[in-house]
Amino acid sequence: RQSTSLVESVFAEDIGKFPDLNVAESIGRIPGIQLTRDINGDGMQIAIRGLGTNFTKVMLNGSQIAVASGGSVDSQNQNREVDLNLFPTELFTRIDVSKTPTARELEGGLAGVVNMRSARPFDAKEDSFSSTYQAQLGYTEINEKSSPRAALTTSWRNDEVGVLFGLASENLKSTVEGYETIG
Repeated sequence: RQSTSLVESVFAEDIGKFPDLNVAESIGRIPGIQLTRDINGDGMQIAIRGLGTNFTKVMLNGSQIAVASGGSVDSQNQNREVDLNLFPTELFTRIDVSKTPTARELEGGLAGVVNMRSARPFDAKEDSFSSTYQAQLGYTEINEKSSPRAALTTSWRNDEVGVLFGLASENLKSTVEGYETIG
């Protein structure tokens, strides 16, 4: 509320309400954000306020993420894009999108800055042990195969020490049929 810039946040409760499989899909629900999708239709990168994906700075817990993309399938970009489809939604508790950069943020995010906050053991309010799990099975008709997906997060904490373990796995089996001519 006291922010001098326009910041929109997505919390774990909001992420859990939708069937988003990666962080890009969750961020794509915020107004003013467009998704770049891969050949299978999954969200891969984000563009803020109509600027290209290489104008968006992506951070993890306040630290810049190294470049992990050679660009989408139909482009030759090798810039600052980060493939957000590598990050499962189950391992994050908050995603902040700053659409108006300020002087205290890292430079390079002309369109905006995305800060993904991973789950931490001290997110729980009191001494506790908690565990969450999720299992899904996707089926595609074109290749007649199933793709399992599972996630497990377990945390324990007391007043002085906290431990969190998170694991997410997906065995995606996809087929793309198409025709392309060159020249």
